[in-house]
Amino acid sequence: MLAEALGLWKRSVGQTGTWTVLVWIVASGVVVAVMFGLVAASAFQSYRFAHPGSYPFASPYMPMSPLFGGTSPFNTTLPRPFFFAPGVVRALIAPMAPMALVYLALVPFLAAGMYGTISRAVMGDQVSWGTFWIMARRLYTRAWGLLLYTFLYMIAFGIVAGVLFAVLRAFAIVVIVLVPIFSIPLWVRLAGALFMDERGFGASVGHSFTGGNYWVILGGALLGVVVTGVGMMVLFVLSHLTAIFAIVYFLAAIALTVAAPSWFLALYRAATPVS
Repeated sequence: MLAEALGLWKRSVGQTGTWTVLVWIVASGVVVAVMFGLVAASAFQSYRFAHPGSYPFASPYMPMSPLFGGTSPFNTTLPRPFFFAPGVVRALIAPMAPMALVYLALVPFLAAGMYGTISRAVMGDQVSWGTFWIMARRLYTRAWGLLLYTFLYMIAFGIVAGVLFAVLRAFAIVVIVLVPIFSIPLWVRLAGALFMDERGFGASVGHSFTGGNYWVILGGALLGVVVTGVGMMVLFVLSHLTAIFAIVYFLAAIALTVAAPSWFLALYRAATPVS
């Protein structure tokens, strides 16, 4: 089954169209950053127009106090953390709130496009630039399901962690570290059901708990994490020796954005018969 997953993974990352998701993600990030910058610049201009002659930032220097009390014999100043003046903060809140909603709506769009495109590539379909847009629109609500599942998981994990710390104390740390690891198959099944099988949210949640081949998915996922971790660690060490390896390390880190989800979805497809 792992050999089959490896073949599916190679089929996915071997398609040029699979890597177009990186361009979509980077381009979306740049557009959002520019929009945030324009909104912030507009807020600054509005603030300075309403308060002519005012400085939009808090004073960047503060008096240096002596270490052991008393007064300083020198008129010395030290830099202090940068922050906006209260008036600017109030001016930013109103325009930034809609921008935050735009960003919140964009996250599931990108998730749907990325997982949808990779899923099609794992299944053997030919993917291209337009696949991302098609899958992002078609699977948008399912991406919200993934976010909802994440939110509920974090709440449940927080409650369990609190109870374990209250009851088991130090031993609770071991349990809390192991719980996310043994939850990996749940996430793999959920993502596969949502974006590859395109099931509804309720059916996908149920499948995440009842799908088969738990240990195969867990073993394959951990194998992928170990191999990736060792490889990245070697590149990180080598990156301190020469700039070439630093560039390779940077490119490998970016490539994991596509390679890692491709492996998990390939595991799901190999472990789950096509319904």
